Amino acid sequence: MPLTNIAPLQSPITIAAATTITPVNAGAYYDQTLVWSGAQTLTINSGLPNGWRCRCRPPASGNASIASDGTVLLNTATTTVTRSLSSNIMFSITQIAADSYAVTGS
Repeated sequence: MPLTNIAPLQSPITIAAATTITPVNAGAYYDQTLVWSGAQTLTINSGLPNGWRCRCRPPASGNASIASDGTVLLNTATTTVTRSLSSNIMFSITQIAADSYAVTGS
């Protein structure tokens, strides 16, 4: 049976430099796959739309770093969260409340 009503596959977005997701550019990253090309930091700013989320693939070496703007909570704290490919082939960042996100993986 063929699958129907499937959204077209979109190309991943490469995180090749320090990147900040803001309310202005959040739509470009919403529900996308982000792929780190190296050890870079992705900063999440406050005020992203309700339900914001993305999938992530860490770099081949080094860590993918997810940072708070100082007010956003990542796993209930404002500290930076890191993920490596050796422990997480993929992880996700999912809004669980206003300015509060769960970062999966270990």
